[in-house]
Amino acid sequence: MACRLLGEDFISMSESILSYRKSVKLPVAAFEAAQPMRRALDEQVAQAVVSLGTYEPELAAKRTTDESGNCQLHATAKGYELVVATRAGQDSVFRGGERSTFVSYTISATAALKSLNRAAAVSRELTYILRGVGAVVFAGLFFLAVDLLMRRWDIPEMKVPAMLIVGVVLAGSWLGERLGNWAGEKMEAGAWAKAEKNQALPQLELLWGHLEKRFNALLQPHEGV
Repeated sequence: MACRLLGEDFISMSESILSYRKSVKLPVAAFEAAQPMRRALDEQVAQAVVSLGTYEPELAAKRTTDESGNCQLHATAKGYELVVATRAGQDSVFRGGERSTFVSYTISATAALKSLNRAAAVSRELTYILRGVGAVVFAGLFFLAVDLLMRRWDIPEMKVPAMLIVGVVLAGSWLGERLGNWAGEKMEAGAWAKAEKNQALPQLELLWGHLEKRFNALLQPHEGV
């Protein structure tokens, strides 16, 4: 059973755990002459993604084409997602002081776990918040302690150097950031464990292996870049 090929929306991912990229030379001299071959390759790439539905019936794919005619696909299931993009263009290389041009075709792909994406997003927000909270709280505690000491020892009021204030604020911000990073690592570790437990990670690795084989077979007849 193939996966569903839906709509024309393309959704990017934030935290990739697997990636693929391979470029080849197409056997044509002009970019315009490469268009039929490019469209045929794009269709085979789309078929490779859709064929993953054989292993994951719940997989749904969305396809779009940008202004340059490059194909993009976003496939998603319950716990993971894949993004595949193709590119064809006129490229050039310098060899022996001479410039030669050729038409290239590139397939790139990434895979991510949804739970890890969510954990990473929350981690970034938490770190940002704790950085500010740490600066304010640490500075407040510092000056409260100074005020209590001055009252206890009956020390007259004095002007606190600006550099000391800046140092205290930066120290609090640093401590808040460290705390946010620590909490983020714990959340991401939990996301990995969840992906293992609900079989999202093993299933993603299975699909990824099949996808890599299809892409390699598709590009094998052409000269690599």
